[in-house]
Amino acid sequence: MKFGYTRVSTRGQARTGYSLQAQRDVLIQSGVNEANIFEDAGISGAKSSRPALDEMLSKLRPDDEVVVPALSRLGRNLTDLMRLVETLTKQQVTVRFLSESIDTSSATGRMMIGIFGAVAEMEREQIAERTALGRERSKALGRTGGRPKKYGSDTLKHVARMEENSGLTVKQRAAALGIPLASYYVLRKQTV
Repeated sequence: MKFGYTRVSTRGQARTGYSLQAQRDVLIQSGVNEANIFEDAGISGAKSSRPALDEMLSKLRPDDEVVVPALSRLGRNLTDLMRLVETLTKQQVTVRFLSESIDTSSATGRMMIGIFGAVAEMEREQIAERTALGRERSKALGRTGGRPKKYGSDTLKHVARMEENSGLTVKQRAAALGIPLASYYVLRKQTV
């Protein structure tokens, strides 16, 4: 029996990137019954335990085939990927990666998975390194991450003055400054 597995790391990828629907379509075109497709959304390929993957693995029997749109969908951690492929091979389950055109039915296919897996892991580590360097560079230039503050120091000063000299209720103070009550409470804590 053929089983399919799809995964996206983030909800954003599910909507815009290599979407679950696009992966599902590829699997159906390759002969996988839609009822046998297992999907993990918002879960990193670096995690060895994923709910849909675990469920699919529990259903596999000898001579079954697992079809995956791309090697990176099954895993980006080489050790876990190779362990999973080895386990499935011992269970006489074939794994086929569509975009790389390789499967585990031959020694050459298993070797190619190791090579591609190593490249995917290296790419992931390089992205993490570049991201860390970018954050360090921005920090050295005095830039911090996150959303810009909605209210500046002037608003904070007005809140401080209101707290000192006003007979108004908190709700009236927030209204007088034209800001939501919840924001007023946040700004009020910053003045203390």
